[in-house]
Amino acid sequence: MAKHEVKPLELLRELKTIYSDGTKEKLAPVYIIYGEEFYIRERALQRLKQIMTKFNGSIERVTFDNKTDIADFINNLNEVSMFNSFKLVIASEFSDLKSEQMDKLTEYLKDPAPNVVLLLLSYKIDKRKFKDKKEKGTSKSKPNLLEYGVVCEGRYPKDDELAMWIKGFATERGKTIDPQVVSFLSIKYDGELSRIEKEVEKAALYIGANKVITSKDIEFTATGVSTCSIFDITPVLATKKRKELLERLQKLLNGGESPVLINMTVMNQIKRLLLGHDILLSKAGDSELAKAIKIPPYFLQDFKRELRNYKREDLVNMYKRCMNIDSELKSARRDKEDVLVSGMMNLLARK
Repeated sequence: MAKHEVKPLELLRELKTIYSDGTKEKLAPVYIIYGEEFYIRERALQRLKQIMTKFNGSIERVTFDNKTDIADFINNLNEVSMFNSFKLVIASEFSDLKSEQMDKLTEYLKDPAPNVVLLLLSYKIDKRKFKDKKEKGTSKSKPNLLEYGVVCEGRYPKDDELAMWIKGFATERGKTIDPQVVSFLSIKYDGELSRIEKEVEKAALYIGANKVITSKDIEFTATGVSTCSIFDITPVLATKKRKELLERLQKLLNGGESPVLINMTVMNQIKRLLLGHDILLSKAGDSELAKAIKIPPYFLQDFKRELRNYKREDLVNMYKRCMNIDSELKSARRDKEDVLVSGMMNLLARK
């Protein structure tokens, strides 16, 4: 079968649809997942197992190494039980196979067995093994394993893709999520999907019948307190209340919050405000604004209220200052708390 390359979110959505709709015939005979983000392969594996259970399929598992008898493995793939003709075979660490083993497995992928779903997994791959190679005595390229099946690279998501994952975690639980919370989780857990999902899960359970996961909910479920929130900093910057800003910063720092995380949270909101300013300047309506800054319409009034406190030049200067703070914090030449506090005080003056 020919190669069909998909992104992780696409793969997981397709498997969820197959399970929900009961469309077994939409399963591919071969799935190949590789990469460092362990969460993606585990979630795909979980969903394939759920599909097998739903359709009374059996599950077999093997771990490859350079001594695996590939011919015997392929023979076993083609054999099905008289009691169960549908099965999932999970084969891990295919990148550990030698070239000759890989060639035999690739031959199978050209014409895979019916009623068998083969899931090939590997944590990391040496891509040199999968570059075009010539068949002996010809100028023809030799097929490689990654040219067949549904292929997905399980990489750590970044930026917009990570935001989609976080919103998806909330949607799966019947919730929506405050855009500031999305930014906060992205920064705090550095794209670690399993940890982020756990935090969304805790917050979703905490809010019960409520539909929106807010910054206060995440602060409480993550720390057990809600007396001072990292999300309270930018509203104080907008109103220029120097004493209140200093008190809130000190509470956060005393509570062990990272100066880098505080600054990055502020910088992301300033970036969103700057984009919002430019969108409104173009006479766009609320729906266009909400779409551009990627927030639900019911958050717009609070956003526009905060935006009224700034000129565009203010936001540009503040964003540059946050970038400088970030650089200073990471250079470690001065005390990080002093860098953050003095930097945030300067933001009040729109420097």
